[in-house]
Amino acid sequence: MYYTFITRVAFLCACLFALTACGGGGDNAAVRSSSIMAERVASFNDGGVAQVTQVEDGLTGKMMIVRAVSGLTINDFVNDLNDPDAGDNVLLDPNSLSNLRAHPTATSTTGNIIRDQIPFTVTVNGITTRLNLDFVAYDHNSGNFGVFYAEESRETNLGFLYNGGETVSNIPSGAYTYSGFNMIADKRRTLDNVEFGTFTMNVNFSNAMVTNLNATTQSSNVTGGNIPINMQQGTFTGGIMLDLGGSPLSGHVYGDFHGDGATGVSGMYHDGTSNVRYVGGFAGSRQ
Repeated sequence: MYYTFITRVAFLCACLFALTACGGGGDNAAVRSSSIMAERVASFNDGGVAQVTQVEDGLTGKMMIVRAVSGLTINDFVNDLNDPDAGDNVLLDPNSLSNLRAHPTATSTTGNIIRDQIPFTVTVNGITTRLNLDFVAYDHNSGNFGVFYAEESRETNLGFLYNGGETVSNIPSGAYTYSGFNMIADKRRTLDNVEFGTFTMNVNFSNAMVTNLNATTQSSNVTGGNIPINMQQGTFTGGIMLDLGGSPLSGHVYGDFHGDGATGVSGMYHDGTSNVRYVGGFAGSRQ
């Protein structure tokens, strides 16, 4: 099976890993399949969150740097993404995307959960480094949106979380419920620690508000409410609480609506404001 969201985002994430592995800056930053616009949304000690739009591909979403190399800031990351000359020295294995095994680790009624690896190389100043992008992702049945959590395990120990999909249009009025897939991870551990679960979200577009968010896994519960929606951009951001079995932790959520009529939604969240440990993502459809 060909996973539209997975293959498109895998390419983007591999490019962004390469950009970060290069240390940012200059013509050696990244290969891109379309025009990319980026804007900083939040920053914390070893990473941050950026809004990322692939103009020609019609993808809108957010990228969180979960673990960054020393000296890299979210501002460096955004500046390099916006560099029109970002360049020519990242070479992906030509078979890496077409040969994604696409054998779901688990399935649900709304999509597939996939674990895989993409090998690629980065050439900087004539020196080539081979990297491996390990990921776990959720691809909605529509193929138009999902979440993607990845790390480069061979050389850099970089970590990224991406949520996104088809750019939203014609946002309706009225109240709706969204539901679907949720995952959470401790960023200090490997991808094997990712937990899967579900989420529900109530919105009132007439009031431009996410009225209730509840995302759960076996050992976590994320709740939030009265989160404002930017109706022009089709995005939302606000505070949440994470309950991991001990004292509840405050955190933040960032999300995007997708498709004609805002029929899909995806988002990401983390605990804390500066020292982030737990990160998660969700994606689902309007009921």
